[in-house]
Amino acid sequence: GEGSVTVVSGVWTITKSDGFTTTLTEGDSLPGLELSEITQLDAKINNIFCYTGKGEDYEGTADTTTHGTKCLNWNDVASMQDYNPGHNYCRSWGKGHKEPFCFVDGDMEQRAVPCTVPKCVWDVECKSDDSGAGYVGGVSTTVSGYTCQNWDATYPHPHSYEVGNHNHCRNPGGVADDIWCFTTHLLHRWDYCSVRKCERMESKYDFTS
Repeated sequence: GEGSVTVVSGVWTITKSDGFTTTLTEGDSLPGLELSEITQLDAKINNIFCYTGKGEDYEGTADTTTHGTKCLNWNDVASMQDYNPGHNYCRSWGKGHKEPFCFVDGDMEQRAVPCTVPKCVWDVECKSDDSGAGYVGGVSTTVSGYTCQNWDATYPHPHSYEVGNHNHCRNPGGVADDIWCFTTHLLHRWDYCSVRKCERMESKYDFTS
């Protein structure tokens, strides 16, 4: 009989042997499909399977700490009364955290513990698209060799961007053609930076190999 494919998590692009391609998101189904017809599945890389930056945008369903302990429901965490999402998934909410975490019961009180969520490797060593809108890597020198000005600094070049306390190349809002920064050179306000484009922004599962 005919099969069916249902997406449990993430965004997937399915390619059939006849060339038909479609993209499915979480909860979508594609009835009348046999696995033998699929030549490739492309899993869209995003903040579901791993996290970028400090994990502020992580939206996955990991609920286990690095110690193997199940996370408490955020609604039951006494010290996080302002954060009540109604689940126990790892998140990076509030100040002072560098990765997704959750709370577990301690000997005396509930405590925050890092989660088993891997850090995304794209947009760190490379950029996933031409504009570099999601780039979070550490390049801090421009194509002309200038050192980048710290984004929190307003000297030598005043500005109103709120990017963070670092001088790494970025493309705030993704409005520029590429990643850039203000420079520390008094006579050269800003310049583009050079970061290679990622070879793959998707994980590919090839059923033909």
